[in-house]
Amino acid sequence: DWVQSKSWLGSGFSYTLVQNDEIVAMLSCANENPQTAWIRYFVCSRQVHYPTAFNELIQVALHDLKSVGLLSLHALASQEWVQRLLENEGFSFHDEIVTLFLDINEDSIPQGMNSLENQAFTFRPIEDNDLAALYTIDQKAFPPAWQLGMENLEQCAKNSNQKYLAFDLDKAVAYLMSESIFGNQHLSRIAVDPNYQGQHLASALIQKMLAEGYAQGVRRFSVNTNRANHASLALYKRFGYALSEQTVPVYAFQI
Repeated sequence: DWVQSKSWLGSGFSYTLVQNDEIVAMLSCANENPQTAWIRYFVCSRQVHYPTAFNELIQVALHDLKSVGLLSLHALASQEWVQRLLENEGFSFHDEIVTLFLDINEDSIPQGMNSLENQAFTFRPIEDNDLAALYTIDQKAFPPAWQLGMENLEQCAKNSNQKYLAFDLDKAVAYLMSESIFGNQHLSRIAVDPNYQGQHLASALIQKMLAEGYAQGVRRFSVNTNRANHASLALYKRFGYALSEQTVPVYAFQI
């Protein structure tokens, strides 16, 4: 989620718990598509019992989400107390986000990093007016739980200093966005139109990012993906990325 938490305050499925005319807890379950939603934030006053406050808010949220036909609610659980909170409300473990790192020096340059693997397509930097094309690719490439809405895609693009769009003639078919974080180049988002998967487009985009980053002095690269996404893990490992111990459990409630 590249959108700041406060941006979700006025979105649908956002709630406040009021006691004695004071807001004591807030919850947002804003959705970006008609099928799934994510818990964007939960904040609670230290003066109230936070499991009780969460229970009261989440029950209202689940009722509302169900009333409009949403199928599932997902949440990141980076701390044990969050996992317990979710499990107490019937959420179950769904997947795990893992982080991979690649450190490059002159003796460990990935094979083929400086040669574009797929010459059948053209590539150019993403521009401000490409948002609709990014959204179309994103909706096709990911299952509902992992799709981004327009606002998230726009913010991700704004944060990115290396961002490319791939074309088959004049049709946009894949993209990559990455940002520099304290000298580390983090691959934020990569997507390929399913009709063009299997044609090494993702590899070509990663090669381009690594080569340009290395030329600019970047020596450390990172990426997040899902533990269950074996194809993605295999792709990154082929470039020399290695799994770290950094993981974030993903929980889901089937509405």
